[in-house]
Amino acid sequence: MKPRAIVVCVEYWDLLELTLPSMLNAFDEVLVVTSSADVKTREVAKGLARVFVTDAFYDQGAPFNKGKAINEALHQFGKFGFRAVVDADIVFPPDPDWSIIRTGFLYCPKRRILPDPEQYHADLDWAAFPLTNEGGEFPGYCQIWDAEDETVSKEPLYPVHWRHAGGSDSDFMFRWKSNCRVRLPWNVLHLGLQNKNWHGRVTPMLDGTVPPGAAERDIDHKRDREIRVANRDYSHEFVR
Repeated sequence: MKPRAIVVCVEYWDLLELTLPSMLNAFDEVLVVTSSADVKTREVAKGLARVFVTDAFYDQGAPFNKGKAINEALHQFGKFGFRAVVDADIVFPPDPDWSIIRTGFLYCPKRRILPDPEQYHADLDWAAFPLTNEGGEFPGYCQIWDAEDETVSKEPLYPVHWRHAGGSDSDFMFRWKSNCRVRLPWNVLHLGLQNKNWHGRVTPMLDGTVPPGAAERDIDHKRDREIRVANRDYSHEFVR
């Protein structure tokens, strides 16, 4: 049986228009998670997928607490079957093979990167784009597991102390031992550059417009990463 997917989409409606058809084919059900201000995402998903609206992304002044919003969405989804948490900029292959997934494991496919999303079309040859070396990471662009897996019985499932989108998924991954993290035998396509939008979207929309507050978000992101490297510490990236 196909997993069900939660798709995090705030100010990514332009990319969701491209990726959602592949998700509807790949998954048994799709729940799009967005903010109350993001009307366009709801318009894109209308009639195609369920939508869950929350402003938990911004609780306690966080720029983008992705983990907290995901937890709220997971409670809406119900605790049964295999579940996936997916980013809105991910395209899935036409017929992904789910036959290998088993309880007790975390799954994630490798991704190819298409730096310019404007180049995307349904017949694009993915092999022309580089396959990312994820190392030991199973990043949050696509994480799949059984809802009834005892490994994730403790709440909250995704840590809620990260103020941005760049840490909660890694902490979640570490619930499974390394030998219980499995690469799927197929790849996905990531539209756009990676590691750019942790504090909310800063990259231009497909129509060339820049999201409101993009410059401030970009500065915030760069400052966090500079402090992380200089101090070898993450605590400045936690919700206060």
